[in-house]
Amino acid sequence: MQWTDEDRLTKRIAIAQLYELDMGSQEEIAAAFQISTKSAYNYIRIFASKGSAGFVLGKKGPKGQWKINPELRAKIFYAFLKEGVVEYEQIRARLHGWGESVGLSSIRQVLVENGLIQEVPAFADLANPGELFHTNEDENQLINEGG
Repeated sequence: MQWTDEDRLTKRIAIAQLYELDMGSQEEIAAAFQISTKSAYNYIRIFASKGSAGFVLGKKGPKGQWKINPELRAKIFYAFLKEGVVEYEQIRARLHGWGESVGLSSIRQVLVENGLIQEVPAFADLANPGELFHTNEDENQLINEGG
């Protein structure tokens, strides 16, 4: 069999079929394809239960409708703007009191997307990565200072 690097389906089918034909253990096949043993196990299990359709039927990402609908978004805005609740955990607690269960990352995403908060780098030095490296000017200063 031949396939391109982008052709994940054929690669996964080959892995499962090689295992079914007893051409190697899961570990050996995983090593040959440069994947984890866990991935090989998953491909073999999916292929055994659903065939090649098992590799293309499932959608990636959230399995259900994304929780943040307009009504829930409005509740986050209300807590943040009207009630002045600014901490993610406090907003989540407020939403919980209204019968809503929302993760902190979803609350943060809504606030960032709507410009209500700005993300700040964890380390101020990383805000301008150019400052982390020496420039020729810096090297000349070091040389001149020593001579």
